[in-house]
Amino acid sequence: MSTNSNIGVDRKQRVFVSLESVVGTMVYPVATTDFILPAGNAVMSQNPSFADSEEKNNTLDTLDRFQNSTPAAKWSIPMYLRPSGTLGTAPQGHVLFQALQHALNAATTAAIVTDPGATASTIDIGTIAGGIMPEKGVVTLAGTVTEKVRYTGITRASRTSLTATLTGCTRGYAGSTAATHAAAQIVTLSSIFYRQQVAGPSLSVWIETDHFVQGCSGCAPDQADFEVSNEGAVKVTFSGQGMHSVFAGTSALSASALATNTHIHVSDASIFSAGAYIYNETKASEKKLISAVDETLNTLTLSTATGAAWATLDVIRGYLPPGTEIGDPIESADTTVQIDGVAGRIKNCTVSVKAPKKYIEDEVGTDYPEEFLEDKRDITFSLNVYFKKADAKHFSSAGSDSSVLFTFGAGAGSIFEIYMKRCNLEMPTIAFATPAVELNIPAKALGTVGEDSCEMYIR
Repeated sequence: MSTNSNIGVDRKQRVFVSLESVVGTMVYPVATTDFILPAGNAVMSQNPSFADSEEKNNTLDTLDRFQNSTPAAKWSIPMYLRPSGTLGTAPQGHVLFQALQHALNAATTAAIVTDPGATASTIDIGTIAGGIMPEKGVVTLAGTVTEKVRYTGITRASRTSLTATLTGCTRGYAGSTAATHAAAQIVTLSSIFYRQQVAGPSLSVWIETDHFVQGCSGCAPDQADFEVSNEGAVKVTFSGQGMHSVFAGTSALSASALATNTHIHVSDASIFSAGAYIYNETKASEKKLISAVDETLNTLTLSTATGAAWATLDVIRGYLPPGTEIGDPIESADTTVQIDGVAGRIKNCTVSVKAPKKYIEDEVGTDYPEEFLEDKRDITFSLNVYFKKADAKHFSSAGSDSSVLFTFGAGAGSIFEIYMKRCNLEMPTIAFATPAVELNIPAKALGTVGEDSCEMYIR
């Protein structure tokens, strides 16, 4: 019995996400930096809505309906946290974290004020420039001996102060050697720091599902859900919207094409759209951008000539580059939680970072959304714990604020952290998980001066 089938299989899926320089202008992905290995089903759709005719006819049937302008696309990408393993090198999904938080902190430097010696746990720095220092992170001290230092706190007059004191320092971090350092030696922020701002960039999202490729421009994440547990790998699911989606299926040439041709004839042009990329799989050709589709003549117009002779029945399909996997998944067993700097024990929770967008869909004269506006972010989670006698104190502390730090991973360069300096704890609720009793404590991250409710970094 034949095993050949035209049915796609769900195990064959690849995802790429690229940073756009112009909002809504599609960017083709880079194989080495934009690839995401989905941990589950990545999906994308952009479905037009319809309005039924209001004309009166003596029938119970609807006789006509009208297509409305196309609403924003929807997409969702589940993935594991996969840092590169090298301090300062981007993880899998780098631009998703950047767009979620709205910014990647600029390269930040400072200078040592006074020699901290080789053992001091505090380091005074000045002339901070480029970006800002996060609440926690890793810095590199240059000099005769290059030393990496992890710090767990920072004292400063404001987030934009040019001077600060790094506290809780671990000297000789990441296999480096603790050393003395002269005043004025350069200090460089080595952690990748995803920083909150009031406006974020847009992305191009590409999903290949077996024989079908989808792409969407002008994308931005509305939400990311981080699963906190002690089982499997740490999973985060990004979801969001986009402006204009494109697609390319798989078909065969119905006529040969010369090397100079910019038009090709396929068996079915309706499974392709302008803006998608295709290639001749039979000839292993370079990718070609589709600039126009004629479904009546079953022709595709390419932005450049085929470059080689293509033959009838050659297979034409959507194209994405070969992807390069980044890093290794972080195991959930390497997750820790600190509340007000004290290690805590929780059963599980989901940290939901919402950064909602309003895509403009109701302007007359537009076929697709061409702009989006940022809305209030909403960062929430619920600490689920076994209800121990000492936990009764949480009923009297409802409304109080605590700092919460989630640390995923164990090795330098492979640690992802979410730090919320001010989490407002709500009234707990009692739940039953026979034979035990649980306590669920909802919390919401708040800002202190604005754009500082949540920091994400890799150290």
